[in-house]
Amino acid sequence: MTRDDAGRPEAGRQVAEDLVLKEKVDFTLGFCNTGLALAALEVFQRARHVRMVPCAQGTAVTEAYPPKDSFIFRLAVSDRMNAEFLASETVARRGFSKPAILADQTPYGAGGVRDLTAQFKAHGVAPVYVGRFDLVQCSMLCGT
Repeated sequence: MTRDDAGRPEAGRQVAEDLVLKEKVDFTLGFCNTGLALAALEVFQRARHVRMVPCAQGTAVTEAYPPKDSFIFRLAVSDRMNAEFLASETVARRGFSKPAILADQTPYGAGGVRDLTAQFKAHGVAPVYVGRFDLVQCSMLCGT
């Protein structure tokens, strides 16, 4: 079964409730958007329903519940792991010391800013600029 969340957290939560609580599917594979994944976490966890997250990389997606009790699993690395690599590569390996961060204003963007800032700090640098933008601007800039 597939459902369209229309890229809206409230629709994603409704889809989760329908599939888990009404249709009683065996397990769920989805969401790709961190904000949608976060909005529906509680539905899966309360129902003790296995949810495999294929690509939403926001660190918070798999940290809301202790690993031994969680029914949420990730197939892609978390943003924290991405941030660790990026900080190590840019600061420790290449010697850059004035990073700037550009991120959208979604929960995914907020988590990325948080993770990157923490990893830069661990390497002794701070972002000289953090720019946040609306997702519509991102679509125009990225040509999507």
